Amino acid sequence: MQQAAAALGLPDPDDETTIRALIAEPAYAAATRHLLQRFLAIHDGWLVRKMFADESRFFISIYAIWLHATFDPAEPGSGLTLSRLVQQCTALGIMAHGRVEAQVSVLRRSGRLVDAPTGPDRRIRRLVPSPQLEAEFRERLRLHLETLEMLRPGRGYMHCLDTDPEFFWAFQRQRGAMLRAAPDPRVRSPKLAAMAEIDGGFIVMAALILALESPLTPAEVAFPLTEQAARLSLPRTQLARVLERLEEAGLIENRPGRVRMVHVLPDAVRTMATFQAVRLLRHDVFCAGAMAERAGVG
Repeated sequence: MQQAAAALGLPDPDDETTIRALIAEPAYAAATRHLLQRFLAIHDGWLVRKMFADESRFFISIYAIWLHATFDPAEPGSGLTLSRLVQQCTALGIMAHGRVEAQVSVLRRSGRLVDAPTGPDRRIRRLVPSPQLEAEFRERLRLHLETLEMLRPGRGYMHCLDTDPEFFWAFQRQRGAMLRAAPDPRVRSPKLAAMAEIDGGFIVMAALILALESPLTPAEVAFPLTEQAARLSLPRTQLARVLERLEEAGLIENRPGRVRMVHVLPDAVRTMATFQAVRLLRHDVFCAGAMAERAGVG
């Protein structure tokens, strides 16, 4: 990704100095709050959370969208098929074969992946994202572009998303191609795994960060389990399990009482700030690449 960024005149989104500089910008705290508020708003409801409950499930959807975006009618074997998706996900260590197939079944049962019309070669059973899944991913992209606009105004990405229907698919091609070679954020922030690998982990941490007076300042916050479980559409037992996992990782300290208090520790604030910075910097590169791709069409 470093070479791709340099070719577009942008800094390496995984460079430590670049990441620290973004976090230090005066607008970063407000941008983070906006991103997390919009993230929780669009992930309301049990079924949507099931699609993106942990990092592995989310990446299956990312690669499904990417493979569909690479479909070329001149190449009948291109695009999204179950075998190609399984191959991509298992090669990257996202999930074992069986779990990928199980998650694809969930996506199909919910109507987010559907069968494409049969082509000339009936042996190829292609899948396509439904309008619902596309709309969900467009909304995810929009919230990141809104946040980028707060930090890097004038890029023109929102205009492209709103006026060029193919910009979205160009973005997905850029992201899928670059992510395969990008370093795993968990290498830089090992404690990210504690929230990325448990159902609801990231959602709960987002809610905790939003409860802080500043998303960049550790503090103790009130976090009543029953109220938060209802707000986050999580079973109360799962919310308690997530809080235990986050405490084991050294991200928070649970202080049970009549009202549950949670001390959000410096490592939690640092981990989330770094992860969001990398994500935004990468989106900057993906979008710039998509604009360049669209400018080169024809």
